Amino acid sequence: MVNHILKGKLIPEQKELEFLFVGTFNPKIDDNQAEYFYERETNYFWCILPHAFDEHCLIDKDPDEWIKFCGSKNIGITDLIESLEIAEQQDFDALKSYSDIELEKFKLNFITDKILEVISTNRKTLKGVFFTRSSNQQINKIWGEWKKIVLHCDKLNKENELKIQCTPLLSPSLQGNTIRQTIEKWKTAIRESSMPSAS
Repeated sequence: MVNHILKGKLIPEQKELEFLFVGTFNPKIDDNQAEYFYERETNYFWCILPHAFDEHCLIDKDPDEWIKFCGSKNIGITDLIESLEIAEQQDFDALKSYSDIELEKFKLNFITDKILEVISTNRKTLKGVFFTRSSNQQINKIWGEWKKIVLHCDKLNKENELKIQCTPLLSPSLQGNTIRQTIEKWKTAIRESSMPSAS
């Protein structure tokens, strides 16, 4: 069993969330020095997210500053996968790529039901739910959990006349996009989720 680095702390505790960002998995392995969401050196989340809200980059700050920023913007962060089950050493080595495609090889323990509860609890204030991956290519199990979130938001919207938008975003690991392109795409998605409903 390989746990998430934040197992037991994956569900946002703050209330009246306006924005919820959903990732996949950050494994607790010797190779991973990260202690918080999106802290790996190859990930630019803490530069992209603040810029998308017209704030300065926080990539050189520590988790305390990131948590403070999220609190000021009513942002929650979580990941879909709490742990995965692993049998062989060679499979364990595959985790070092931090690839969602590699994750699909394992039995994944999702916390989607808990994320749905967060969305329901914050339904009156929530504007957008964002998945930090834009493509479903080769990640059928993971994408299936994201689709559950989309369907849940659609149901809440219809039953309560809400407008919670669910949007897949360009990866904060860039993956072929420039950081400027990624910031602009995120900024557009956040702005669109904040627009009032047409009467």
